[in-house]
Amino acid sequence: MAWLWDVDYGGARKAQQIITLGSPLHGADLAALGQAFVPSACPAACQELVPGSAMLSRLQQTASATRPPWLSLWTTDDQVVQPPDSARLPGADPAWSHPSRRSANRCAPSAVNASIIMSLTLSTHPF
Repeated sequence: MAWLWDVDYGGARKAQQIITLGSPLHGADLAALGQAFVPSACPAACQELVPGSAMLSRLQQTASATRPPWLSLWTTDDQVVQPPDSARLPGADPAWSHPSRRSANRCAPSAVNASIIMSLTLSTHPF
C-alpha cells in the first residue's frame, strides 16, 4: 500500500506525487470477513487491511502535511474495496478546489468516469 510506503520509507523524500486508484486506505470489509470466518486464509497482509487494524490506525494518525502531493481516485462502483469510500484520503481536499492544495480525493460514480476524471485532473492540476 502506497500510504504504508510513504510513512515507513520516507515517501515524501522520494516521490514527487502519489496517485492511488481505489486503495483501501481505511481497510476493506472483505479482509474483515476473511479474518472472522476463515482466519487461516487471512495472512498478515489481509489482517492489516481489516478496518481498525493497528497498522491502519497508525497510518491514519500521521499528519497530512508530511506526505507528498497525493491524488486518491476511487469509484462508488468498486466491487472489491468495500465500502468504496475506504479509498478517501484523510485531510485531503474533497474536490481539489484550489491549486495550492497538496492532496485530493476524487470520487467517480463509475469506473468509466474514474478514468475520465483522472485524465482531466492530471492534465489540469500541476503537482
